[in-house]
Amino acid sequence: AMFTLSRLILYFVIVLLNNDNFVIGSLPEQSIIKKCIENALIIDSNGYKNNNCEYITDITSSEAIRQLRDKWIVFMGESTLRQLFLQFLGIIKSESYDRIPDQKGEQKIEERLAGSRFTFYYLEYFDNLTISLKDGPPKLYDGRYPDLLVLNDGLHDLLYNYENIDKSWNELSNVIIQFKQKYNNKVPMMWIP
Repeated sequence: AMFTLSRLILYFVIVLLNNDNFVIGSLPEQSIIKKCIENALIIDSNGYKNNNCEYITDITSSEAIRQLRDKWIVFMGESTLRQLFLQFLGIIKSESYDRIPDQKGEQKIEERLAGSRFTFYYLEYFDNLTISLKDGPPKLYDGRYPDLLVLNDGLHDLLYNYENIDKSWNELSNVIIQFKQKYNNKVPMMWIP
């Protein structure tokens, strides 16, 4: 399930970052994949998601690298996002999903592939993410912002900080709103529930 979600996220990221330059598979396959991504959360009257959505063409490592060339994608969140990040990289590197080890204890994981950069920051609580985003997006040494921020948090707050979860979520929500206003067209953001 984690590998399938990572594959869907990879397709979504490619569509998001390349808008009109989305070229995976044939033209009919592209429109079906794009439609499936755009409607990923729609549930029909029987409770099924995307009955007509199948991965017609598996994305190859070389196609993914080509689509993401010169992009910097930053993932910020807790351990479930770390797993998605590692599976995401595994797809790009053509690794078997069952051979990708977790990297517990790592606060930052960074990988460069063919001109692209992928970074994960372990921020396990809403408050950690709030503090990080208050300072603005991460920057490279040359001042470059990420092409996309992928965010996720909440599990640790639910398990270990549940008495403050509403307050922490509200503070994070306000910071995200301020962040979007300040960096509106510079740094797109994607929240993974």
